[in-house]
Amino acid sequence: MAFLISGSSCQPGAGRTRICMSEGSEGTDGMSKKEKREQLARERQERIREKRRKRLEELAEREGAAPLGTASVQKNESETADGMAMPKGNYGEDAAGLFGWVNQNPSSKNAVYMPAFKGDGGNTGEMVRQIRGRGKTGEGMEVTIKMPKTELQIYIRKVGTQKSNLAPIVLVHGLLANSWCYKELLDELEKTGREAYAFDFPGCGYSTWPQPGVGFSFTQEDITEVFEKVLSSLELEAREPIVVTQGYVHNQYINLWATKNPDRISKLVLLNQPLSPKSKLPFVLQQYKLPLVAPFVAQDAVRAERFLEGGGPYQMTVDDAARYREPFLESMMPGLGLIDAMKNIDFNGNLQQVVDGAAKMRDKVAIVWGSSDKYLDISEGREFSKLSGAKFREIDNAGFMVQSDWPSRVADFLREL
Repeated sequence: MAFLISGSSCQPGAGRTRICMSEGSEGTDGMSKKEKREQLARERQERIREKRRKRLEELAEREGAAPLGTASVQKNESETADGMAMPKGNYGEDAAGLFGWVNQNPSSKNAVYMPAFKGDGGNTGEMVRQIRGRGKTGEGMEVTIKMPKTELQIYIRKVGTQKSNLAPIVLVHGLLANSWCYKELLDELEKTGREAYAFDFPGCGYSTWPQPGVGFSFTQEDITEVFEKVLSSLELEAREPIVVTQGYVHNQYINLWATKNPDRISKLVLLNQPLSPKSKLPFVLQQYKLPLVAPFVAQDAVRAERFLEGGGPYQMTVDDAARYREPFLESMMPGLGLIDAMKNIDFNGNLQQVVDGAAKMRDKVAIVWGSSDKYLDISEGREFSKLSGAKFREIDNAGFMVQSDWPSRVADFLREL
């Protein structure tokens, strides 16, 4: 028989008597239902605090640890890397499952519990306020470009000054990156006064984040038109710039543009990126093509940093990670743009066209390759070099983000051109 007290709430039992208590009623332990809830809430908060404390202790111990079986790996000539790849285990190469790859990226450990934020760990709003706009540094500026159906604000980083005997350098990022991925390389180029530019494509960094299909559709035509209009706005069209590309998708479109317009550039320099028609998309990018998975992963604010860091041997700094995280925390549009970009690209078809076109450019193509790339085998770069006659430079102890892992050596190569 069930006893019901007016104004109470009851939880159904399975084959047992239900005794429902009001807010003021006492249980067998002498506590009211309200007092019991408050006690449980306090205990839960205490468990959360304890987990956070242990997590921070563990991360502090891991900070700066070298990979198993290695002594020390140099990031460049004068300094040791900020941190190394995590040892194997829950955070290592054996992490499994559909989203197991996320545990292989040590920078993401900072995405949830950051002691600097208020609220004992912080929330999304606090994180956004802390990082908003900090990537807009002294070399940044904005230009407005007019597309057929909309206007876009494009954020551009510029260093150096115009020199009559040297071609300007234009740096092009790939999917899930933005112009920040070239910040260290720009700093190296600036030391010698070399004129160089890096900009954010729409939906990336500090450029406009358009709604897909509303004046901008993340197609090859749209991306190429943005590139051409950026060159025009910077008055670089007639100066035959050196075009440097890296990554996936956006850069592939610009590679194809370069092979079709060899007279408009001085050189096409390819940093780590797919260069074979047989190349496969990393699983991280494949997920943006999956109908049920894509809308979910597109709103993952720390996905970009995980992907970019996951292709190399070094741990990304918290400051760098925040630059890739910021757009996804601010708006859903960058994530929707990613889905559109992946839906629109003919990945292998594009690569075949680039291979065919580069073979006709011969001495205008060069390759710089970080040999520790975890996404792409160095054989892709070497084979492309043979087919196209491109100059090839291998950089050891650098990975997918070779321009960030060893910017000084990439800058040296560019200065040789």
